[in-house]
Amino acid sequence: MRLRKLGQQKPAKDVRDEVLSFLNSLKYEVVANEREEPHRAALTQREKEVLRLVSLGKNNSEIARDLFISLNTVTRHMTNIFSKTGAKNRVEAAVYAVQNGIH
Repeated sequence: MRLRKLGQQKPAKDVRDEVLSFLNSLKYEVVANEREEPHRAALTQREKEVLRLVSLGKNNSEIARDLFISLNTVTRHMTNIFSKTGAKNRVEAAVYAVQNGIH
C-alpha cells in the first residue's frame, strides 16, 4: 500500500486489480466454508419463510405475528436456521438468504 496526495486519481488498472483481488479472496473463503460443513441439512419451507422475514429486517415478534405462530416457535426456527446455515447471527442469516435466493 502506498500514500498518494488527495485529489489524485488511482489508475484504473490499480483499482481493477484491487477489486479482483478482493473478489477472489471472498470466493476462496466461501469455498473453504463449504468444504468444512458439506453435510448441512436443507432448510424446511417454514424455515425459509422465517429467514425471508429476517432478511426483510423483521424481529421475532413481528415474524410470529406475520406467520401466526408463537414466539417460542420462531425462536426454535431461528436456532435451526443458524445450525443449518452456519450463521452466527441474524445478519449472517440474512446474507445467506440473499446469496441463496430466499428473499
